[in-house]
Formats: sequence, structure tokens, C-alpha cells
Amino acid sequence: MRICIFAARRGFSLIELLVVIAIFAILATLAVSAFSNIGKAGRLTKAGGDVSSLLEQARTHAMANNIPVWVGFHPEDNALAVAVVTSKDGSTNLASTNLVQLGRVRQLESIGLGVAPSGARPGVDPGGQLASRSNSILSFSTTSGGLARSFNAYVLRFNNRGEAQLDPDTRNRVIEIGLLPRTGTATNTNNYAVIQVGGLTGSVKLYRP
Repeated sequence: MRICIFAARRGFSLIELLVVIAIFAILATLAVSAFSNIGKAGRLTKAGGDVSSLLEQARTHAMANNIPVWVGFHPEDNALAVAVVTSKDGSTNLASTNLVQLGRVRQLESIGLGVAPSGARPGVDPGGQLASRSNSILSFSTTSGGLARSFNAYVLRFNNRGEAQLDPDTRNRVIEIGLLPRTGTATNTNNYAVIQVGGLTGSVKLYRP
């Protein structure tokens, strides 16, 4: 007589399944958060590079054409708009009818303008913080894509020698532009990019912590 003995098969209990599901949910949340932070850091680095390149182009245009060029920043709900203008004839006539826009208005999504915390970079001239300005060296307006914007606080100028200024009668050793991640009205000061523009040289340098 042959006797077959079958071992009892034991599956997962409901509690064990719930524990496994909970662990997977936690890991998924951590992964999403990590990828989100990487995406924000990459976006901020790209924005810093784009603004640095735009500033260098504005300075080059001013020197090559012996004409002043203004770069304006316009904070929005969840973005930062950047525009460049110059005078049509190179004169000091700053009437809106004598200004011409150079290129398109740049829209930096999820980026805000602010004063970045101190970090591994040369010290800035206290008066050179662009985000601390309440009025600008020039106020101007643009219309792009049917959207009108006023640049009346955060504007810097490159003169025909390539020097950078925030005020017509003041020379800042360094002008600093702080870029921070932005969501609605909130900015994150733990992650930032800083662009420093030499007042006398107009040289542009990007710093990331």
C-alpha cells in the first residue's frame, strides 16, 4: 500500500499582504520625491545657464553696437519672465516709442527671483541685490503672445563699454541675481542658483551650491 503525504501549502496572510503593499507604497513615494527633486535641481541649473547666456549676449550686443541694452525680470505666479530691450537709435531717449525688444521674452517656469542665502561664492555688494530693488534704472513694457508685462523694478543695464548698472549714478562692485524654485507664491531657499555680474567688467558667473 502506497501512502502519499502532501505538504500543506501556505499562502500569504492578509496582514502580510498589507505590510508588503505598505512597504511598496513608501518606496514609491520616496522614489517620486527623489525624482521630483532631481527635476527641480535640473530646471534651476538650466534657468541659471539660460539667464547667464542671455546676459552675456546683451552685454556683447551693447559693446558691438555702441548702444545701451537693458535686461528686465518680471516675477509671475509660477514663473519668471526675462526681456531685453535697447534704444532704436542708440540715444539716451528712453521713451517707450524709442525702445525695441531684442528677441523673445523668456519664460522660466517654476523659477522665482530672490535673495539667495550666503554660500560658496564671493561676497556681493549689499546694494547690488537685484531682488531687493523697488525701482529700476528703466521701466518698460512688452507684449508677447498677447500677454503684456511691465518691467519696473528688476532691470539692469549694460552700457556701450559693457559695464553693468542698476542705477544711473551708482557703480556696484557686483550685481547679484538670485534664482530660486517657485510654486505659486512660495519660494524654496534651500536650493538656488546665483548669477553674479561684475559692475565694472560686466563679466557673468553662475554659482550653484
